[in-house]
Amino acid sequence: MFEALKRLFSTSATRSRRVLVVDDSATTRRVMAGALTRLGFEVICAESSRAARRILNDCGPVDLITLDWHMPGGSGLQLIKALKKQPGLRGIPVIMVSKEDSLDRMIEATDAGAVEYLCKPFDLALLQEKLMSAGFHTVLREAA
Repeated sequence: MFEALKRLFSTSATRSRRVLVVDDSATTRRVMAGALTRLGFEVICAESSRAARRILNDCGPVDLITLDWHMPGGSGLQLIKALKKQPGLRGIPVIMVSKEDSLDRMIEATDAGAVEYLCKPFDLALLQEKLMSAGFHTVLREAA
C-alpha cells in the first residue's frame, strides 16, 4: 500500500499540495478529505499517530498535516512535539483539529508547534480561512 502512495505523490504537480489528515474518526477523515480535495489538495489519511508516522517515514514529508487532538495510541499534541524534533519534518505546518475549544488548549497546541487550530464541527469557509492563515493562498486560488 505504501509503495502505491509513494508513486501517487511522486510528481511535482501534486507535491506542493499534499495533506496528511490524521483523525481516529472515519467520519471526520472523510469530511476533511472531501473538503480538502474540493479545495484542490491531494489527501492521504491516517487513523492514528502511529499510522501517520509510518506514512511520513515511508512516503516522505507532506506539505500540511491536519491533526486530531484525541486519538488512541498517542495524542495529536504528542505527534506535533515528535515531528518538531525531526529535521526533515519539523517545517511541516500542522493545523490542530479538535472538539476542544478552550483557549488554554489552543495555546497549548500553538506552543507545541501548530500553526492553526480548527474547532469541530467546522465548515468549508472556516477551513479555507485556516488554510490561508497557514500559507496556502496559491493552492486555494488555483482550486477556485
